[in-house]
Amino acid sequence: MRERLVVDSSVIVRALLEVKPELISRLVVMYECFVPVNVLEESAYKVLMAVVAEETGLRNFYDLKRAWEKCAGKERFRERENLFMTLVKGNVVKTLVVNKEVYFLSSEIMDRYKLLPNDALVAAVCKYYGIGKLATFDKDFKRVDFLEVITP
Repeated sequence: MRERLVVDSSVIVRALLEVKPELISRLVVMYECFVPVNVLEESAYKVLMAVVAEETGLRNFYDLKRAWEKCAGKERFRERENLFMTLVKGNVVKTLVVNKEVYFLSSEIMDRYKLLPNDALVAAVCKYYGIGKLATFDKDFKRVDFLEVITP
């Protein structure tokens, strides 16, 4: 049986923006991979904003939002999103639910390890589901003593 691993948004975003699906495909060969639902949302948001910014040259959040509403970057975003969604739809990467227990645990983790809220939520998901490995490029997770950071 393969070890379980949670995949952080930093890996997904890099894989999608740089169109390097091998960052994820190597992980799914070695590990049973999971992604929290909040990581899916965060990844989609970051990729969307990066694609719209690249296409339009805009940087302000509200300008980017308006450009997206007018369909700027929509085709390129969907192409990139589909690269990862294929893995999720095929259950190659399994999703993890964030419930209220995970949310309350994330508050404690945020304070203890000095993490930003979404990073604390990712760590809380790992702890709640008993998964000790996290694939990430975010060095902040190295402060979390119950996680082993895997850099793809």
